[in-house]
Parts: sequence; structure tokens; C-alpha cells
Amino acid sequence: MQDLARSLSSGQDERAAPASADPQIPTLRYTSADYAQIEWERMWRRTWLFACREEYVSSPGDFQEFQIGSQSILIVRAEDGRLRAFHNACLHRGTRLKRGCGKAQELRCMFHAWSWNLDGTNREITDGHDFPGVAADDLMLPEVLVSVWEGFVFINLDRQARSLEAYLGDVPGQFAKFRLGEMRVQSHRQTVVPANWKVPVDNFNESYHVVGLHPQQLPFIDDTNVVYETIGLHSTELCRSGVPSARLNGMLDEDDVLDGMLEARRSTYHQGNDQARQAMQALEALTVPEGERARDVMLDLKRKRLAGLGRELSGLSESDLMDGHGLHLFPNSVMFMSYGECFIVRTRPNGRDPNTCLLDLINLDFPASADRPQALVEIVRDYENHDWGLVISQDFECFREVQIGLNAESLKGVRLARYQEKRIRNMHNNLEAYVGS
Repeated sequence: MQDLARSLSSGQDERAAPASADPQIPTLRYTSADYAQIEWERMWRRTWLFACREEYVSSPGDFQEFQIGSQSILIVRAEDGRLRAFHNACLHRGTRLKRGCGKAQELRCMFHAWSWNLDGTNREITDGHDFPGVAADDLMLPEVLVSVWEGFVFINLDRQARSLEAYLGDVPGQFAKFRLGEMRVQSHRQTVVPANWKVPVDNFNESYHVVGLHPQQLPFIDDTNVVYETIGLHSTELCRSGVPSARLNGMLDEDDVLDGMLEARRSTYHQGNDQARQAMQALEALTVPEGERARDVMLDLKRKRLAGLGRELSGLSESDLMDGHGLHLFPNSVMFMSYGECFIVRTRPNGRDPNTCLLDLINLDFPASADRPQALVEIVRDYENHDWGLVISQDFECFREVQIGLNAESLKGVRLARYQEKRIRNMHNNLEAYVGS
């Protein structure tokens, strides 16, 4: 399409490759248990991983468990206010010290009551006289690196890793205007889906699939003019909202665009709190005034909502407030945001099974008050019978079908578009740099 061709103007070098060039991503990266093990050893243990939001561990004694593959990591706010992260195992017989999240004054093992302080120093060995070769000073809980960016707590299993700041590179500067650190969790749901962890990441790293998987979004998503960029390990996209797809050939008027946007919100409003639901009810009678755009109507509503929360809007562009700004943090976290909203998808290996993954969906927004209660992680045991909203349900169904297809014996590799799937290619190039081909 002409619009798509125009949008590729920044990607001329990528399109200049000869038509015969057809590099493919090996399917074994998604299906092989051997590859998953190498991936674990060479990549997962060496990268910074988003583990939880800082509000989950805001006060001394707060703890949050983070599971990645076969490992359980315990993130704790110590009594001195410092964040610590430990391998979550008793140094007596290996029992997991804490499960899930909560608050504690000590880290006491349920099995034989050995105990540690919140800073990882040993507090008590039950019947210590019976362990003559073991001194409390030798029983410091093994730590992993922990660091914070904009309210996101990251861990790294490699004690010699470069800093989180170096790992993120230019990302903090590009996304500072969205003030993610001032947002709070609205909802956090976690489930297991029947697909390799890379399948959802690939999906959320491009908008090329909207026409096939989410056609109901075409009235208000400018899918043929998305701007994709790579920034080292990571990547970004910018997708205009409130603008109909060129694939519809100008057949919609502005009321049609507005109806499409409102219907999308109706299908997901249940994820919000009472305030979000009340706001949704106020939208039902909206129309587009003569001479205005649906985009203008939604912008006006958003400005009023943010002003009601006391947010300062000076210096923010129309795009900052309205459009979809995507960020992929290598390897496994994808975020979509505009000012005042952020939707996060995080995946990770489910034990050692390459055909399933743990998947988290997290919504952030600015809190209505400083004492807004903390959202808890909702574990969804049966993802197929949970109300995710239309778009996510479509994605989940597709993940399953993709994984089934990737296991086809005849399929040796997957093809990627040179521009529209450049973020996926960037992710796999960086994965290969860690793991090898």
C-alpha cells in the first residue's frame, strides 16, 4: 500500500537487500528443550530481568518472589530500606523460604525453623550445637544483583554483570516524559500459556498482525504507518491512535472512528477499578462535533482526566497523550504507553518446558490518591476460561496455534518482514549474540 511505502522511508537500507535474501529464524529456538537449556545458561542468567514493581516491596519487611525457569528469587525490602534479592532457598536442606508475596520480620524456614534477617544474615540455627562445623557468619544468603528504573525492580543472576543503567542505554532518556515511576499497578494477572516465551514477545513487537488478528482495531489504528526503531538490545515503535487504517480506503467518518475506540474500551474496561468503570459509563453518549476529529474528542477527555488527577501536561505533545509508544526491553518485557497509561506484557520460561511460558499482563496508571491500595498478583489457573477482553483473547488463541505450527516437522524456519518485523529480528539477533545460532 502507498501509506506503507511512505512509512518505510526510514528503512530504505533494510529494503535494499535483494529479493532472494530470505533469512529465517530456526524453529528449534521455539521448540527444542536443548536450545532452551542453552538459552538459560547463556542468556537468562546474564541479562537484567524485570521482576516486580517497586510498590510491591515498598516498606521494610515486604517481600516478593520472582520465578524464572527453575529458579526462585526472593526480593526483600530490608530494615535499612535497601532492596535485596536472594536465592530463595534455606542453606540447611534447600527448602524455599518464602512463597508469593507478603510481609515478614525474618526469613524463617518452615522445615526446621532456621532463620535469616531481612539483610540475608543468619539469625538462628535450630540446635546449633548439633552443627559444629557451621558458623552463622558462613550462612549469608546468596544474593543476586537488584536495581530499579522508574519503579521497575530488575534482577540479574550474574554478579559480574554491567549495571542496569548501562544495560538500558538510551531507554531512560527516551521514556522519561511518561513518568512511569509515578504510576502504580492497577491490575496484574499471571497465567501459563501453551507457547514458547518468544511467541508473545514476537507478537507484541509488531503491529503487522492487526489486519489479520484484530480487524476490529482497523477503524482507529494507523497500522500501515507505524514507526519501528531499534536501540541496541531494545526497540521501540510509535503507532498513531484515533486514525483509521489506510487499509479501509477512507470509508469511515469520524463517528465511526470514535465508535471503534469506544468499543475497544468497552471490551477491556472490566480490567480497571471503579473509577475506570465510571469513566467508561460517561463515554457512552459521546459524538464527534462538526469539524472535529474523533482523536480530538478522546484527547479532550484524557486531558480532563489527567487534570483531575493533578497531572501537569505542559511540554507533552498530542502524540505523547494519545498514541501507542511501544518499548521492548530485551529479552522478555514489552510495554505500550501513552502519558497516563501503560500496559506491560512479560513472559519467561515455565520451568524447562519450551512449549509453554509464564505470562504476566500488568496495567499501570497514575493513582487517584497517594494511599491507593496495592494491587495483588492474580494467578489465572485456566487462561482459556478467563475474561481477558477481546484483543488479549485473540492474542492468546493465536499463541497456541503458532506454537502448534512451529512444531511441524516440515517447518525449519520462520520468515520476517524487513521493516514491519524489524524489532523481532533485532530481538533474535541479540538472542543469537548471547546464545549462538
